[in-house]
Amino acid sequence: RAPFITGLLISGVAVWQARRRGISGWPLRIFLIAIGLFFMLRPLVDERPPTTRSPRPSAEMPVAIGDSADWVSAGDMLKSARPGTYRFLVALDIGANGRVRVCRLEQGTGLVRLDQSLCEQLTAKARYRPAKSGIGLPEAATLQLRGGWTVKALRLGDLPPPQTPLQTPPQIRPQTQLPPAATPTPRREPVIRCPDARVSGPMVAEPCMRSAWFGEGDYPAGPLARDESGRVGYRLAVDTTGRVERCDATQSSGHSQLDRETCAILIRRARFVPAQDVDGSPMTQDYASAIDWQLATR
Repeated sequence: RAPFITGLLISGVAVWQARRRGISGWPLRIFLIAIGLFFMLRPLVDERPPTTRSPRPSAEMPVAIGDSADWVSAGDMLKSARPGTYRFLVALDIGANGRVRVCRLEQGTGLVRLDQSLCEQLTAKARYRPAKSGIGLPEAATLQLRGGWTVKALRLGDLPPPQTPLQTPPQIRPQTQLPPAATPTPRREPVIRCPDARVSGPMVAEPCMRSAWFGEGDYPAGPLARDESGRVGYRLAVDTTGRVERCDATQSSGHSQLDRETCAILIRRARFVPAQDVDGSPMTQDYASAIDWQLATR
């Protein structure tokens, strides 16, 4: 209403002034009509909402080339993981050439090494047919990719049967041969203690009293009686309390029982200051080393 009333007031003043100056007829009418139209149409021009451009969605989203399950491999990173489901969610920025430009991890598996390698593997291996605009030209787009693994607990029937040493025919030895050395008595289990102090910040699992893990009297009786020796490489899965929850022989001595006895001793005795993440919370980690079993010279 305000523009209309303002137009009437200005028109009335204009008519009064025009008649005082002797202006009348069509010039006065045209002038009044112009003033009225100006004040009535001006609000429509001023209040016109600005035009905004909304982002135009791609006419065709990116399509994976090949099997996306081959893009990410967990490798040995799940061997020490506890039974359960480990899932991830990543956001991928796909360029107009169909390759990953930016990868963002939005939900991790909780396994540090695996989470760190996810985006590296996807950036190197993921390939897409790029998105297309409404006129069919390739363009960049963003999408989400989910995946994961399930680690099952081994049942008793799933364990491989223990290997038995090959049977060898008896050998006739001369009477002048020295008698075999007496089998040493097993020593008492050592007490392994870790330092009370805890270091904050990221670190690796630190072994506690490693020199006490093996000592005199620990040579397994069976391999000792058969003169078996060699180097056993091992990898230990250390839990958040610093105890060994799994031992794998990564390098065999050539004698299966010697390998198994080595892992049995490590599971009983090996203790660690557990590894910590960046927040200072304990986390699981692997520890690898080796031991040489050598027979005494007779």
